Order: sequence, then C-alpha cells, then structure tokens
Amino acid sequence: MLTRLLALGIATPLAQLPAQAARHVGGRSNDQISGSTWEVVSVGNQPAPRRSKAPAATLLMGGDGAIAGTWECNGGSSAYVRWTKAGGFMGTGGPIIFTAMGCSERDRTDFAGSFWRLMGKAQRWERSGKLLTIRASDGSVARLRLISQRH
Repeated sequence: MLTRLLALGIATPLAQLPAQAARHVGGRSNDQISGSTWEVVSVGNQPAPRRSKAPAATLLMGGDGAIAGTWECNGGSSAYVRWTKAGGFMGTGGPIIFTAMGCSERDRTDFAGSFWRLMGKAQRWERSGKLLTIRASDGSVARLRLISQRH
C-alpha cells in the first residue's frame, strides 16, 4: 500500500471574514456546523461523478475549526486552514495534506482535486439546512450536501 503524502500547493492565505459577520445563515446557527460531514455535489457547473455510493470528495468541519476530508480514495487534513463560526475561512497558506494511494476512477479523482484546489482559495461558507455553499476568492463556488452531523 502506497502511503506517501501529497501536499496541495496552497500558497495564498485564506481570508477571514470580519468578526461582526452574521452568526446566522439560512435561519440556522453557525454553531451547528461543528462536527458536520459534507458530500461535495458540485464545483462550479461540474456535478460530482456518481458511479458508486461513496462520494468523490467530502469535507469535515471539525469541532475546533479544523478541516479534513476525502479526495476520492485518499484522506487528508490541514493544520493551517480553519473555518470560523462567522462564516469564513482563515489560514496561514499552509498545505492540505492527503495520502496518495492510486485511486482507480480518474474523473472522480479530478473532481475531488477541483474541490480541494477551490478550498485553497475559500473565503466564506453559508449553510442553508442540509446544503452548504463555499465561495472562493476567484468567484468559484462549491455546493455540498450534509452527510452527518455530530451534536
């Protein structure tokens, strides 16, 4: 099993929204985002490939502001990139590191790569029920669907 690490080149710092940003998005408290896991359903106009029950990419928004997730058959996280309860992202430009096993479905791997590159430019997130929208500094948008919520 190949276990080397792959680092995404995230050289630009992620923006943090002002502290006075809204604490409620879509009628739900942003505190309810903590511990949630999301399936990426689209990046821009590109829908996620659907040939299996497993998502091509997922995002976990940890209880301490940490992010983690999957990139096809690989898992990863960042010690730098953080989400904020104010609906933003912050970071010091550090990498998001994933395992680098050879995944067999190239279109799913490419789709997941598009999502994680977007996360390198993520500025804000908005939750509306079971949907999460992430907006990047270049205007790109990812849409995600809630898989699980830890209370």
